[in-house]
Amino acid sequence: MIVVLFLGLVAIAALISLYLDRRRTAAIQAFADSWGFDYREPAKLHLPSAVWHFNLFSKGRNRRLRDLIQGRQGEATISVGDYSYTTGRGKNRRTHCQTVVIIESERLHLPGFLLAPENVLHKIGGLFGHDDIDFDSHPNFSKRYLLKGFDEDSIRTCFHDGVLNFYQRRHQVSTEGHNSLLIYYKAHRLANPNDWNKLIGVAMEAYEQFIQQY
Repeated sequence: MIVVLFLGLVAIAALISLYLDRRRTAAIQAFADSWGFDYREPAKLHLPSAVWHFNLFSKGRNRRLRDLIQGRQGEATISVGDYSYTTGRGKNRRTHCQTVVIIESERLHLPGFLLAPENVLHKIGGLFGHDDIDFDSHPNFSKRYLLKGFDEDSIRTCFHDGVLNFYQRRHQVSTEGHNSLLIYYKAHRLANPNDWNKLIGVAMEAYEQFIQQY
């Protein structure tokens, strides 16, 4: 009886998960229609290959990008989707999900960089020469974020006062950039489809700041 009850609970949980997934997909498709965006599946076929070299998309295993929508604003192609990956095994197994905005534009000429919320491990690493790029002019930004990349001089030029002020006003956001691509997300957080307009708006604000130097 215990085994039957357990299997029944597992089946119910699976059905609930399937229902919620389908409801989310329907909401995303409705959002895409309202914005004049296209719903893209399979998602991987509709993104530049360079996207998959970003740090976020190289983590863990069972990597999946789904419910991708695409559209244009001005000179930028905007893609938004839910990305997940798995880490750990057994009891430590965990699936990480986040909604990601990917912006591609010829107006972007970015050095390769990773910007992420700074945590205790990053601060400990700093004691041993961790390659975090800090800005004396913006101590709150430097306290809040880890910024790293191979070309420090180019990254410092890229992160002018407008960019630093933009991120200094925000919490727990991550951004990666390289050449004509910029991705913006909050790690481990799926955005409600009703809030995708706000997420796109903020990501485009970041984009506008990065192109101001050109």
